[in-house]
Amino acid sequence: MKIADVFNSAYEELKKANIKNSKSLCFILFCKILKKDKAWVFAHFDDEIDRKHFNEIKTGVKKLSENIPIHYVTEEKEFMSLSFHVNQSVLIPRYETELLVEEVISYCKKNDLTAPDILELGTGSGCICVSLAHHMEHARVISVEVSQDALKIADRNVRKYNLENRVMLLNGDMLKEETYSKAMQLTQNKGFDMIVSNPPYICSGDISGLEPEVRGHEPYIALDGGDDGLRFYHFMSKHGPSILKQNGRIFLEAGFDTAKPASEIFEKCGFNTEIIKDYDGNDRIIACRRLAVVPESLY
Repeated sequence: MKIADVFNSAYEELKKANIKNSKSLCFILFCKILKKDKAWVFAHFDDEIDRKHFNEIKTGVKKLSENIPIHYVTEEKEFMSLSFHVNQSVLIPRYETELLVEEVISYCKKNDLTAPDILELGTGSGCICVSLAHHMEHARVISVEVSQDALKIADRNVRKYNLENRVMLLNGDMLKEETYSKAMQLTQNKGFDMIVSNPPYICSGDISGLEPEVRGHEPYIALDGGDDGLRFYHFMSKHGPSILKQNGRIFLEAGFDTAKPASEIFEKCGFNTEIIKDYDGNDRIIACRRLAVVPESLY
């Protein structure tokens, strides 16, 4: 059977299952399984496909027709020009989250922070902590994750880029004070130059309205931000300052509808905040700077 015949059959099956962007998904799947780029696949449509690849594609198409995201099917996702292993234990890295990493790197360069001590809250696949350590060769990152299954994926990605000596993975709950204390102890109580996080920020009641591939397959724990989507920001604003160095910063991702109220939470805790828009013009990143003088209202 020719590649073209298998491709067209896969495309029709996905269309019949009402899967969006069916043709693009087919190309991604074929490229992954055949280990070739899109141009090669297109140029070799008349080539015969072997039984092994045919069966792998058939299995992949079945998963896609069940609304399983393509990146869980291929078990990889590119982020910050790096390839990350992913499965359904972790949130699929998003394009928008690259802005969070870029803002941290930019801040460090502008302020001559060549070897920053960074605490990440919510490791997931490890895309943030690995990217920071990879693109800043002297950065040291402690990354906290409550899910043991997610930590296994993150550890695989840390090792892939040989960053075990600068990225430490810590099993802990970012909604528990003891986690912050333990992270602080790992710095010999010197503290962190910055805290970075892409916390869950979707309101609990909104999750059922998400796209089926998201609500049905991505980890609920990585999506649910509580009734108002602000649960994690409240906790981080309360406990984050105690583990920051004097000129420490906090960089957080948020949703277009949670960025402003989340920034207000930090302002009430003695921070100046700036909201940075993403590439589509939506409020996305909150950059928090500690005030030199804490308002009397906080005492």
